[in-house]
Amino acid sequence: MVHNEQQQGSGRGGAYSQFLERMENGFLGLILIVMMVLILAQVYFRFFTESSLTWSEELSRFLMIWMTFLGSAVALRRNEHIQIDNLLKTNKLSNGARKGILILRGVLMIAFLVSMFYGTLTLMQITGFQKSPSMQISMTYVYAVIPISSLLMVIYAIRELVKSIRSRHRRFPIDDRVQEEMIQ
Repeated sequence: MVHNEQQQGSGRGGAYSQFLERMENGFLGLILIVMMVLILAQVYFRFFTESSLTWSEELSRFLMIWMTFLGSAVALRRNEHIQIDNLLKTNKLSNGARKGILILRGVLMIAFLVSMFYGTLTLMQITGFQKSPSMQISMTYVYAVIPISSLLMVIYAIRELVKSIRSRHRRFPIDDRVQEEMIQ
């Protein structure tokens, strides 16, 4: 579920957020279409021409990696990652405690994503000379999605962390779905 401020595009951050969202969704859609075309072409060549495109399976695999990591950033933006939120759902927690848990979660998430970003940059320097077996492209292009998606996820995590810190609501806004479940 998209939050109201993302839907309305309030202010500069809203327009930037909407632009980023459109770019991500468009790029993910393009990747999916290219993967589908490649797989259909591979099936056609294998069964009807009795030859094979040696590079299509590898490119499809690389595109799937890109789609997975970019899709993970989209899931974080939409707050749709799997999470253990039993503590947040309970009515026994005060709003301050709930806010503290969300802030701690945000800080830990940002720390992990930053370490993943820098770790992948190191990995790309070490493995930059490796070529893919079939297409002979640098594996740096495959690994590049990890720091890109990490950076996107850091942006989204910081945005949620700031929202958590600034929140002064009596009932702390968690996620629309969680709030609906708490009410029922």
